[in-house]
Amino acid sequence: MLTFCGPSKESSGEEEPFTQNGNQVMVAEDAPVLTMLTITAVQQSTINRQFKTTGEVRPQASSYAEISTPFSGRITRSFVEYGQQVAANDPVFELSSAEYFQTQKEYIEKNEEYKLALSNFQRQQDLFENNVGSGQGLEEAETEYLSKKAALQQTEAALKIFSMHAEEMEMGKPLVIRTPISGEIIDHKIILGQYLKEDADPVAYVAKLDKVWITAHVKEKDLPFLHTISKVNVNSSVFPGTEIEGTILHIGQMLHPETRSVSVLIEVENQDKQFKPGMYVDLVFYNKEETGLLIPVASLLLEEDQPYVFVEAAKNTFEKRFVDVAEYTSEHSIVLSGINPEEKVVTANAIYLLDAF
Repeated sequence: MLTFCGPSKESSGEEEPFTQNGNQVMVAEDAPVLTMLTITAVQQSTINRQFKTTGEVRPQASSYAEISTPFSGRITRSFVEYGQQVAANDPVFELSSAEYFQTQKEYIEKNEEYKLALSNFQRQQDLFENNVGSGQGLEEAETEYLSKKAALQQTEAALKIFSMHAEEMEMGKPLVIRTPISGEIIDHKIILGQYLKEDADPVAYVAKLDKVWITAHVKEKDLPFLHTISKVNVNSSVFPGTEIEGTILHIGQMLHPETRSVSVLIEVENQDKQFKPGMYVDLVFYNKEETGLLIPVASLLLEEDQPYVFVEAAKNTFEKRFVDVAEYTSEHSIVLSGINPEEKVVTANAIYLLDAF
């Protein structure tokens, strides 16, 4: 605390303006500071609590696809451009691949082996039914048929994993990579003649952005209010003044130890495409209406990060009272504990009372 070097009030005959007793301050009747204080009775008010945070825009999981190649090979053709609308199964790019040609060959060979085994099995069945063939011959033919059928089915299953259909394969023709979803080509890195390995990064991205998800990080102190949220407003500094209401889809169950926050997933309409994947946005969470005590932020003083106020205990007597508060607006805070309705609080210039301590 700063000290004043000059004549003491005792030596000058002036009366001390303050008398301190514990947490209470008594102010002299004629002290000028009394005219500077604003004292207001705390009233119950209907409030709609809110808190703010930020979030990151990302596509919906079911409306986003990264297009890569299942085989090593060289890009020979592109079917898309930036911003192009595509339907599910539309071609994206064409790949000439020795691995793919080998897969075609293996499929054709296994298909031929299966057909031969099936034909032999059917012939042995016919011979057996006409008492010409032996049971052993039929059994061996059936075993061979089932083995070749299983091998063919495994090959077909492997093709389907890569969205390839055996009936569409033509020996010697390049592999056409297709999009699994409808949407827009939001980015691509397709370069004609480029050689890709089978573990290469995706070269095209498709997304449907009519609706997007926003991942918000809600602080631990605000978690109790998430279950009574009435609405969430989303806005971006890129489009100031524009707010869109979002819907909470999921509240995470894991608390991030470093940020002391929980991830909350919000869905928002995006027909105008103003929200882009990767963009950061501001969010305001509004609680349902409730009754509570409001005090001006100017009432609050801090002692080691603990807020307190001066409450009028008697005429010209003020008690230092620690309180628990929550943010409400830039001008008012909600009193959670420490003050009762109708108690009078110093709501302006309370800092002058600090001279008593």
